[in-house]
Order: sequence, then C-alpha cells, then structure tokens
Amino acid sequence: MLVTSGRPMVSESPVYQIAIVDDEGQVTTVPMIRDEFTIGRKEGNVIRLTERNVSRNHARIVRENGRFFLSDQGSYNGTRLNGRRIRGKMPLSPGDEVGIGDYTLRIEALEGAAAVAAPAAPAEPVKPSQITVVVEGKPNTVYILSDVPHVIGRGDECTIRIDEPGVSRLHARMHLVQGRWFIEDAGSANGLLVDGQRVRSKALEPGDVIEIGRVQLYFTVGALRTEHIRARSAVAGGGSRLPMVFGIAGALIAVLGVVYLLFLRGGKEPSGGPAAPGASARLDAGSYVLAAGETGGRPPSGPDTAVAAAAPEAAADAAPADAGPAAPAGPSAGELLARARAAAAQASTVDAWNAVLELLAAKELSADAAAAELRASATRERDARQALDEAKQAMAGGDPATASKRLAAVPPDVRCAGEAAPMWNDVIVAGRDAARAERLEDLETIVEALRQIVAPPPRVARGRDELEGALRRLSVQLAPPSGADAGAVRRDAGVPGVEVRIRTDAGAAVPRDAGGAAPPPADDSYDQARQMVLAGNNQGCIDILSRAPQSSRNLELLITCYKAAGRLPDAHNAMLSYVTRYPTARKADEYRGVLQAAGRLP
Repeated sequence: MLVTSGRPMVSESPVYQIAIVDDEGQVTTVPMIRDEFTIGRKEGNVIRLTERNVSRNHARIVRENGRFFLSDQGSYNGTRLNGRRIRGKMPLSPGDEVGIGDYTLRIEALEGAAAVAAPAAPAEPVKPSQITVVVEGKPNTVYILSDVPHVIGRGDECTIRIDEPGVSRLHARMHLVQGRWFIEDAGSANGLLVDGQRVRSKALEPGDVIEIGRVQLYFTVGALRTEHIRARSAVAGGGSRLPMVFGIAGALIAVLGVVYLLFLRGGKEPSGGPAAPGASARLDAGSYVLAAGETGGRPPSGPDTAVAAAAPEAAADAAPADAGPAAPAGPSAGELLARARAAAAQASTVDAWNAVLELLAAKELSADAAAAELRASATRERDARQALDEAKQAMAGGDPATASKRLAAVPPDVRCAGEAAPMWNDVIVAGRDAARAERLEDLETIVEALRQIVAPPPRVARGRDELEGALRRLSVQLAPPSGADAGAVRRDAGVPGVEVRIRTDAGAAVPRDAGGAAPPPADDSYDQARQMVLAGNNQGCIDILSRAPQSSRNLELLITCYKAAGRLPDAHNAMLSYVTRYPTARKADEYRGVLQAAGRLP
C-alpha cells in the first residue's frame, strides 16, 4: 500500500516523475514538482510507503542546481540505487531505479519535457570529497573519499597511510553518516586536532584542517587550492617535546600557587577586616563562579563554559512551566538530544539503535555538533550489533566462515564487543570441524578411487569366487566321521600328492604338500595397508608396504600412497620396480610412460 501526502505543491510544470511499483505490480506516479521529497513509513512524508520493511524516515530526494539527488536517512534495510546500496548523496538520472523495501521507484522523464528542460543550464558536476595530505606546507598526496569507512595511520592496513613521526599505526577513523563525514580518534598516542582544537569525534566541514603530528590533512569538496594552506597549530607539532614539558611545569607551578593561597593563607584575615564576602561565594559556587569572579563577571570561553552553562539551562528545563500559558509547539533541540542520549544509554538491539538514529534525524538537530557526534557513535553501535546478529545467525545455520567475517566487523570498543569475544572460540572450533569434515569427504573420494584402481577385473573375481566355492565343497567331502581324531590326516585319492588336514575344533582346512611341509603363511600386508588408507593414514600404508613382499598389487597401492603424500621420487622408484618385475602387468604401460616423461626410462 502506498500513500502520498496532500501538501500543497508548486505550480511549475514537472519535467520528471517517480513511478512507484509495489510488490503486487501496481504502479503509482508522482510528478517531481517539489524541491524535496521525503520517503518513509511515518505520517507526514511526501511519499509514504506503509510496508514494515520501510523505516519511518527512510530516504530523501532533493533538488540542487536543477538536479535531483538521493540520500539514505539512516534506514535499517538501506536504500538501493540500480541494485547497489548507497551511502551519502547520489545524483539521479532518468531511468534510475531506487529500491526501498519491497518498492521500486523509477525516475522517468515526462513526454514533451525535453523541450521545456532544454534552456536550463546544465547541472554542475558533483565534486567528490577528498583528503589532501600537506607536509611542511606542501601538498603531498590526495585521497578521494569513497563511501566506505577510512582508517588513517601508519599501519599497512590503513586506507589513508601516513608514515610520519607522531602518527600512530591506527590513528583515526572516518565514517560517512547521512551524507556527512565524521572523524574520530582511534586511541592514538598524540591525539587528534581539527582546526587547532583537540577533539575525540567531530563532524567535518569543507575546509577543515586535521592535524596529526607535523602533518596536515585538508578536508575539501573538490581540489585544494594552494592559497588555502595554513600554518600548523603550535600544539600540533610532533617534533620536539620541550614546549609540552615547559607547559606542564608551568601548570604545576600555577596549581601550587593556588593551593598556597587557598589553604595556607585562607585562614588569615587581611589587616583591613574580615574576608571579603565574595570569596566564600566563589568557593561554594564552583569553578564557573570562581572563574567569573576573577574575570570581572564574564564567563570564560572554552569547553568548561558549555558544561557550566548547561546546568542553569537544565534547571530551567526541569522547573515547572508556570511562567506563561503558552506551550511550545514541539520539543526543543535540547529535549530531543536528551531523549536520544537516554535511548542510546538503554539501546542493545538494532531496532533500538535505529530508534536513536530516528530521534537524531530531526531537523532541529541537523546543525548540532553534539547530535552529530552521537549520531556517528550510534551508527557504529548499530552496525556492530547488526554484524554480531548476523554472525549468530550464521553460526546457527552452520556457516562458521560467514560468522568469522561478520565477527571481524565488530570493533573492540563498541558496547556489544563483550558478546562477540566468547563467540570466537565457537567459530574457531566450528571452522576446524568443517575443515575436518571437508578433508574426510576428500579422503572418501580418494578411497573410492583407490578401490577402483586396486579392484580385480571381473573375470579374475569370478574365478576367485569359483575357486573358493570348490574348496568349501572339497572340505565338506573330506570331513572326518564323527568321533574321529580332530587332527587326523586323510589322503584324497582324487587329488594325488595333496593331503588335507581337517580341524574340527577351531580352524579350517590347511593344505600341505606331498612332503608334509606346510606352505608359507598368507601375506595380509595388503589388507592392513588398505585399512590405513581408509583411516586417512597414508604414512602407515607406506610403512607397511615398504616391508611387505613386492607383489603387483602391493606396488600399485604403494605408488598411489606415494602420490597422495606428494613423494614423487619414491613413487617413480616403485614404478621402476613394478615395470622391472611385472613388465606385462596391467599397469606396466602406464607406469612406463610416466617414467619416460620423468626421464627415468629411455
């Protein structure tokens, strides 16, 4: 089901339209006569798509310089353009297909619109965001930022690699969130500066200068101009540490001076009379009032000011609203940010993090730096939780390889990292079991091939069966009468020169020659070697057959095991013995050709 909003539209003639196709094939067209189209499941969107796999605020289409652009608004299932999931802002052209949940939105040009649109100036090409590395005032390397996250550092795995002093192996990370780039410190040793201010995480604006050691990284849209290169900040130097040492020493001296004035001289009243009343007020009120008193009542600048000023604002928000009858039309930016922070503190699922991102997507927070920082953090947490859930699903489905890849996408500093750590052992064990099963399957294939190789021809097998049947019938005919000696010997007149001893207690008939000597015991090395092959022990097979009589079938199985173990010289030696002993055997021609190809035979 699809619902379009009933807001008033501008009156200019449309050039394009959006053809919306749902999962049942029904088509609804919307003329593109607005400068902005919001798309989502929530009421109030220009294009409202009511299926459950559409987020409340899913995507947005805006017109800039006469051209339409598509951007995702932090949706759960993402937005696809021509089959590929997008990140950031992407230009639209006639014929493009936008995938949102079960819906397909086609961008179509209206008939006769080409003549109307012809006089319009061509749209400016979209300039890519880029990072320009500047060392000692000279541009060094330019990195065009794609939509994937980037890592800045000295390590080989970094996408923006800077091999300079003061740069850690993993120094900083960059993420694209709703069309804006964010940078965050990755736990570096020397910290991260943006426009001269030390930051932990910050939304980047075109023209911002990132300083890492003695290297500057200029974030621009389009190429960096030489006249825009600025001098490095004093706190960004990565060479000498003397300024930092002197600064720390000066700070310690200042702290000792304050302690001396407050505690050693605090109990003595000045000669002119009792202590000034403002002193106790300064001590009771905290650092903000103390700083204000020392500077003549003006609050200081810097991050402490924002923290101190937040207290009276929070108290004012918490006070009952009896100052006036009029109530605000909606929540303020501060209330929205407070709700988002409270939701983020309790979030532990992908849906919960998406709810946080929907709160942060409000227009009141579009320019708020704190909201931007929380948005970047919530996006990382949501992606990590989603990767962890996918890893659990892969493990439940018996796919440890996919589970390992998804677990690798969970950073160690996110909230759900504690759940990912115990899974690694299960993934490793499952991976080993899967590899062992795959090896066993390969071994079964090898064994089946060996069976085909060593199996006797059908004619020989039939002759062996007939011989065994004849021997069984003969042993029945030569069985002694009941009560006869179990070890009695009887000469068969029908078989001259052969005596058969019938053991009625525990054994079978054992033939002897005419001279009474028993034949040599039967060789069972071939059967033992086959058992070793079935157990996957090629070396055991080789050890048995190396000491066994060199019959043709023993040599054939030995050659096969040598090949499976990768011991080709030994296999060639066994082949040479085979063709020498059995030149007319069934494998002799094949082995002779292999030896000639290896240069072992002329």
